[in-house]
Amino acid sequence: MHTSQLWWLLWISLLAACGQQATESTNTPTPTTALRSLPSPTASIASPTLSWTPLPTSTSSPTATPMLHTVIEGETLIGIALDHEVTLEALQAVNGEINPLNLQPGQLLVIPQGEAGHGSLSLPTPTPLDLIISQFNCYPTPAGGLLCLGEASNRGSKPIINLAVQVTLALPDGPTGRKAEAFSPIDILWPGQSLPLATRFSDTGEAASALTQVLVADSASDLVDSFVQLSVQDISGETRDLGGYLFTGRVLNDSEKPVNEIKIVVTIYDDGMVRAFRLIDMKEILQPGDSVPITVTFPESSAEAASYTAVAQGRYLVGHKD
Repeated sequence: MHTSQLWWLLWISLLAACGQQATESTNTPTPTTALRSLPSPTASIASPTLSWTPLPTSTSSPTATPMLHTVIEGETLIGIALDHEVTLEALQAVNGEINPLNLQPGQLLVIPQGEAGHGSLSLPTPTPLDLIISQFNCYPTPAGGLLCLGEASNRGSKPIINLAVQVTLALPDGPTGRKAEAFSPIDILWPGQSLPLATRFSDTGEAASALTQVLVADSASDLVDSFVQLSVQDISGETRDLGGYLFTGRVLNDSEKPVNEIKIVVTIYDDGMVRAFRLIDMKEILQPGDSVPITVTFPESSAEAASYTAVAQGRYLVGHKD
């Protein structure tokens, strides 16, 4: 074979080999990309814990300045409690269980403050005692305002102490107006006894009527050994020529012990309603069987009296020995 033909055959073989390699490279499969799965989130995520340091507090509370009340003539312990909006129990507790029947003018009382003065017993409180309050009637006064008068009757078997009644004015157009308290003029309301009640309103305008509600009425059964009902005898009343009404009588100590701190209440009525009353305080000692005269004059505005009553009580002399 000719030399040129050999070189031509060799060149064709080389081209065929290159074509085969190119074809094999083109058909190589594309690699598959695999995605790695992410970890699933945790079901619950813990919240961060907060911490703080509290502010320092004082180990002792500041002491409030005590509020004092000076007793004046004629005040009662329940009246002082109502004026200062505290309970009677709290007032007695902070004053060493003070005797409500022995208040003296000029005596200082501590008025409880804050929660100490407002216990679970709030006013008004219901009373199981057999107590009847009559209708209050209001009269204009020369100085203006109204004087409202009524009566409390003890129909039960136990004496009553600390009697306080709330009087509310009913206005002509229907709603209620101002409120005030009325108190018993003497310490104890005995069974079967009636006592007048009074309160004043100033700058009230016209009132159609007065509504009442018992605020306090406590049993005085534990005081029957300290107080006694006295008899009022030879009572009479008459209209004076110069106007007004004159009442006279005698108070008898028909007990077996001497008494002092005698109090007499004289009440006059007009058509069954309380028209006026007077309170008499006597400091002298009344021995058993002794009596003392009393005379009471009512002003001209009270001269329309149709009937009258008088009740008296005394306190057994402290330190008396049988």
